[in-house]
Amino acid sequence: MTTEHLENTKQWKKISEIEGKIDDVHLLKETVETTLARVQEMDNIWMFFQRFVDEQGNDQVKIVRGSSYSIVEKINAMEWVARYIEFVSPDTVTMIVNYFKDIYTGPDSHRHKTYVEYEHTSEAIPTIFQKVKSKIEDFEQQEINFWPFDEGLCMLLMILEPLLVNDDNLDMFLKINAVDPVCRLILLQRMTSNLDVWHNDVLIKEGKHALVSHNHLVTKEKFTDEHGTIIPMKSFRFLLRIIVLMCRNKAVLKVLVRDLIYF
Repeated sequence: MTTEHLENTKQWKKISEIEGKIDDVHLLKETVETTLARVQEMDNIWMFFQRFVDEQGNDQVKIVRGSSYSIVEKINAMEWVARYIEFVSPDTVTMIVNYFKDIYTGPDSHRHKTYVEYEHTSEAIPTIFQKVKSKIEDFEQQEINFWPFDEGLCMLLMILEPLLVNDDNLDMFLKINAVDPVCRLILLQRMTSNLDVWHNDVLIKEGKHALVSHNHLVTKEKFTDEHGTIIPMKSFRFLLRIIVLMCRNKAVLKVLVRDLIYF
C-alpha cells in the first residue's frame, strides 16, 4: 500500500467521522425540537386544564352565592375549591370565601345562629385537613420553598376559617386530630431576627417530629424587609383567626394548654 493511498484512507476516515458528527448534531437538533414541541403541548394542556377547573370554580361560587342552595351544598362547594386549590385562581378563592361569609354575617343574628348550629354530614373538614397535610409534607421534603408553601397554605386556611364557625365542622376538626398540626403552623412565623436559631426544648426532649424542628427550612428565607421589619406569613392572620374560633371549644383549649410547645 502506497503512502498516497494511506493518506487518502486517513482523509476518508476523517470525512466519515465529521459526517457522523454532523448526523449526530442533526439528530440532537431533531430530538430537542421534538422535546420542545412536547413541552409546549403539555403547557397548552396544563393551561387548558387550569382554565377548565377555574371555570368550574366559578360554578361553585354561584352555588355559594345563590339563595336556592342549602347550607350543606354551600359547604360542599367550599370543599370542591379546596380539593382543586392548585388549579383555582386566588381571586376565585377570595370571592367564594367572601360570599360564604354572607351566610352568617350581617345584622340578622338568627342567620348566624342557624349556621353555627346547622347539622350536616359534609366531609369538607377532612378534605381540607388532608390538603394542608400534603402541603406540609411537600415543604418538609423540600419539594417547595417556604413562600410558595405559605401561599398555598394561606388559601386553604382562608377556606377553613368560615367553615369552623359551624359547630359540626369544629367537632369534626377535633375528631380527626387536626387541632395540634394546624396550630403548630403558627410557630413557623419568625418573630425576631434571632429566632431563626431558636430550638424548642420540649420538642428536643420528647423527640417529636414537628415543623418547628425544621428550622433549617426557614433560616435560608428572608423574613425582613429593607428596613429590618419582620415580614409576616400570609397565612399568619388566618391561623390566628382559626385559633380564636376554635378556642370557643373547651377541648381545643385543653390541647393548647397541655402542650408546652406553645409557651
